Amino acid sequence: NRIVEFGRGQFFALLSLVVTGYLQLCVYYPLILVSRQPLKEIMRLYFDFSASRQPYGKEALSLMSYSIRQQAVLFDLTVEFWLTLSDKDQQSPERLEGLNDTKAAAAMLASSALDYLNLHQQFDQQALILYSYELGKTWPELFVHLPKAERERLLTKVIQLSENHDLDEVQKTLSELLPVLTKIHEGIG
Repeated sequence: NRIVEFGRGQFFALLSLVVTGYLQLCVYYPLILVSRQPLKEIMRLYFDFSASRQPYGKEALSLMSYSIRQQAVLFDLTVEFWLTLSDKDQQSPERLEGLNDTKAAAAMLASSALDYLNLHQQFDQQALILYSYELGKTWPELFVHLPKAERERLLTKVIQLSENHDLDEVQKTLSELLPVLTKIHEGIG
């Protein structure tokens, strides 16, 4: 039994080192991760804005939903890592700059995710409805990490879409999302 416990302890220690190393990379080099060059290339394959209808619309919207989920996971891991740092390391200008750059890029991604909902002429209605539902489930996980000014700006966009979107189902989904985002925003301050 002690051997099993020792082995388990070694496993978690090794896992902790790997995750810590990965997160340090994330904090020091956020632009590499956020720029997501391979993701941009894939999106270029899926999006054809010269077309009146997106030939791979469902796939493109799914890719955007996936990006939101991945960004939220990145922030969850970054917060866990941040809590392990000393006060001195947390105040390091390089780390703070990296964190702020990552938050700015995440806000841009979140804003773009909402913008796709306005492209109702280019996307199939059912794909947009599903996409809005997916955003409603994943967006709060990312929203909580954004700076106050960005949260306020994005709340305004969600309000506008929940009141004015052409599809009733999208309006309903965003109307249900709005109180969740508002509570997060008010809770954080």
